[in-house]
Amino acid sequence: MSSPHVAGGVALILQARPNLPSNAMRGRLQNSADPKNWSGNAALGLLDHAFRQGAGMLDIVGTIQATTSISPSEIAVGESEAGPKTVTLTLRTKAAPR
Repeated sequence: MSSPHVAGGVALILQARPNLPSNAMRGRLQNSADPKNWSGNAALGLLDHAFRQGAGMLDIVGTIQATTSISPSEIAVGESEAGPKTVTLTLRTKAAPR
């Protein structure tokens, strides 16, 4: 059931930000997602596993009002024979939309 919810959320975001490029949508959604606590015992304050929640819960208002972004929005650094991998993250901040 996540697909129809995300599709509806994206439609609302595009209504508010019609000039948002389609290739930027995934990054915007991941940058503004709200991670959730572990469902086994939320009182511990531990975040649930990434394979269960991805970047977190969809935050439509947060996506529309976002003034910062981190790219790449997704990295995969798994193990390799080449050893450790270095990834450069870029943080961008812009004025709040009016």
